[in-house]
Amino acid sequence: MDASLSRDLSQALKTTIAEKGAPQPTDGEFDAMVDVARQVLERVLLDRGEAFAEAVRSGAHGDLRYEDVEAVVDKILSTSKFAGKPDPEVLASTVQGLLLSPPEDVRTYLRGLADTYTLFAFMRETPDVQSAVVKMFSDADIWLDTSVILPLLAEELLQPHLRSHSDLLGAAVEAGLSLYITEGVLEELTTHIKRSAAYAYALQTREGGHGEPPFLYGAYRLSGQDPDRFASWLENFCGNDPESDLLDYLEDEHRIRLEPLTAFAEQAPVELRSAVAEVWQDARDVRDKRNERLGLASMDVSTRNRLVSHDVENYVGVMMRRVARGERRSAFGFKSWWLTLDGTAFRVHKRLQMDLKEAPPASPAISPDFMINYLAIGPVRGRLSKRSEEALPLMLNMRVLDAVPPDLLELASQLREDLADLPARVVRRKIRETLEDARKLLGPTAAAGEVGLTEEVMARLRAQARTM
Repeated sequence: MDASLSRDLSQALKTTIAEKGAPQPTDGEFDAMVDVARQVLERVLLDRGEAFAEAVRSGAHGDLRYEDVEAVVDKILSTSKFAGKPDPEVLASTVQGLLLSPPEDVRTYLRGLADTYTLFAFMRETPDVQSAVVKMFSDADIWLDTSVILPLLAEELLQPHLRSHSDLLGAAVEAGLSLYITEGVLEELTTHIKRSAAYAYALQTREGGHGEPPFLYGAYRLSGQDPDRFASWLENFCGNDPESDLLDYLEDEHRIRLEPLTAFAEQAPVELRSAVAEVWQDARDVRDKRNERLGLASMDVSTRNRLVSHDVENYVGVMMRRVARGERRSAFGFKSWWLTLDGTAFRVHKRLQMDLKEAPPASPAISPDFMINYLAIGPVRGRLSKRSEEALPLMLNMRVLDAVPPDLLELASQLREDLADLPARVVRRKIRETLEDARKLLGPTAAAGEVGLTEEVMARLRAQARTM
């Protein structure tokens, strides 16, 4: 397995170097580059294990942050005697790609390495690993944010072995955890589906469809699918009765049920609810300024207030449910949690500590990456089948909901025309692979949705699609 990892790491580096047009290293420089990439890979796994162990020991899960792969690359390069001058982006892109989507022959090995480093980190934090772990919840009611559900819908476009978000929540259910959404989240999901359908229709009829594409439409196009069949694809989730249909899909496919938190949220002191709402209003202000900078329309006040109220219901509702049910046992002993990808959720607790006179209740928010470590190491691990344990992702793509640059959608359309003489499945694969190469080539700028592909890059990628 170690030999397979070295081979795949070497091949991934060669591919990334070619994609980015980086200078070709000598044989000696390349061998050293593979060694550094391996160091980065293992340091990332160790750092993530240390962050998780420290959070469990201190009970400060709300402050849990995993260091970016790019930061680890910079740290390793600053201390290593490297032959030549490697491109940090090449190393970071290679390692991150391997962690997000490892080949089947190395997935089990990397999963074992990740668990080993996490246990090693626990042993450095506390002499009694068992006592630290058993304080964590062994059953839980977990409410899911819209940011967690949308990737589940998009993963219907992927092969089963690539559905990391689905694997994570499937393992949670297998471990005995209960998954829920609120009515506010259900409303956001159905609204997003309708908005995606309207965007696609406007493009087809040339009546609009400008600006940032909705997440589901962008994910559909980036997967190489035929844009004319987007409306048919949405019927996987809902039809004439969107909310009921979507609930049926979520329960049938992912065991996610509807459970409101409004009654619990309304039990909170007005000062607490107002302070939490203010944090999300401030976050919306930041997004509006970004949209203004990009020339995009700002959200209307009514919609904005509804979205803020949904976030407050989740955050405060889970808090007050804990109080109402007397759940306090330890920092990780609560039964009620809110699973979210929204970075704002992890900043709320610090703001409340500054804004409120009394100490606020513990943060209810946990991230999907935290859940990965919990399922791999926590007290529920023994409930997972061997297959589910090995299928746990190593890390999740936290940029999954980032904006898709319109230029990439334009490239997808051009590729579809260029490759029209090939079988449909080949066209989908070539578009998908070429757009993935484009995102790697363009890096963080593409993720921010602010990139403009030059004609030179467009031509190169189109030629690449023809020959790959």
